[in-house]
Amino acid sequence: MLQKACFTFHPPAKESVTTQENDSLLTFQIPKDAKPTLKEELFLLGIDSFSVYGDLDDLAARLKQAYNIS
Repeated sequence: MLQKACFTFHPPAKESVTTQENDSLLTFQIPKDAKPTLKEELFLLGIDSFSVYGDLDDLAARLKQAYNIS
């Protein structure tokens, strides 16, 4: 319920769906050096592992990030 995402089912003989089969698929490549900034921006928008998974481990990680605790 928290993830609000769509998932695809792939039979064993078909590992992935391609844009040839579904032209609505999008791919985003994020440069490695942009990931920390993107992660911080998502955090400021309230998107983090806790908002996705909602378990205690991710709550602890979110609090550590919010209060700059290592």
